[in-house]
Amino acid sequence: MGAVSTHRASAGARLAIDSHPQSVAVVRAMLAGIAEAARLDRECFDDLRTAVSEACNNVSIHAYGGDVGPLWVELGVSGAAVRVTVLDRGTGIRTIDPTSHRMRVGLALISALASRAAVRARLGGGTEVRMEFGGPRGSVAPLAVAGRGADAPGALHGDVVVQLTPPSLLDGVLGRVMPIVAARAHFTVERASDLQLVADELSAIAQSVAPSQSIGFALTAGERRLTLQLGPLPAGTLARYSAGVAERGGGVTLRTLADELRAVPSGSEEVLAVVLSGRHRPRALRCVASGSGGQLAQPGQ
Repeated sequence: MGAVSTHRASAGARLAIDSHPQSVAVVRAMLAGIAEAARLDRECFDDLRTAVSEACNNVSIHAYGGDVGPLWVELGVSGAAVRVTVLDRGTGIRTIDPTSHRMRVGLALISALASRAAVRARLGGGTEVRMEFGGPRGSVAPLAVAGRGADAPGALHGDVVVQLTPPSLLDGVLGRVMPIVAARAHFTVERASDLQLVADELSAIAQSVAPSQSIGFALTAGERRLTLQLGPLPAGTLARYSAGVAERGGGVTLRTLADELRAVPSGSEEVLAVVLSGRHRPRALRCVASGSGGQLAQPGQ
């Protein structure tokens, strides 16, 4: 398999999503964004994408007996190695038919593509698949990522929840994941074209206030409606952003791109909440910082 470029900073990601078969597209989009930022060579990325997709497919097919359940993907890039762990809270590997052709082929493919791979039952139920790419072959150690743990609490909630370290990964990952979720919300082509601009603005905000810390985002799809949360951010981030926009005198900003925008207090920090309509661009937006009584600002209010 291919090598991993060693001249880039370490990075990490954690994704939580339901185990629908179509969720694999979101996983692959996240991997593509991180691979680009980490400068993985093409062969390594192809192996990584194929093996992780296979592990996620196995969760959707086997883990919950045909039902849908939680799926987590954790990734770490450090030195010359990429480690990925795929976790579920399903019935566990002991209950899977060992003669299942689909399962045997899937695990064989993962073992062939990864430098190191291991499958084990999780304490309390479920399965954990560990993979490493770009390192020597042998056993693979548990993955250590900031905020690791399938049951770790967080302030962000949605159909897709992603944590990234550092925030510089946000633009590439959010810019790829958001269009997939927006497609489920039946966004028009014209409106979908705004999504990368939204990702660019949010990435700039995150990097300006917390360039070396972790940042998370959550996406929830409705009918022609996409709700996005970004955080944690220092308290007052949205107010300072709005003041900066006013000083610049306009241009493409979250004010012109979003339908609803506010800061939600989260302890000593805040979470930025953005609502995007899939039908049209808003003509007006009232941007409300924290302290708005829990209601999102509506255009024209």
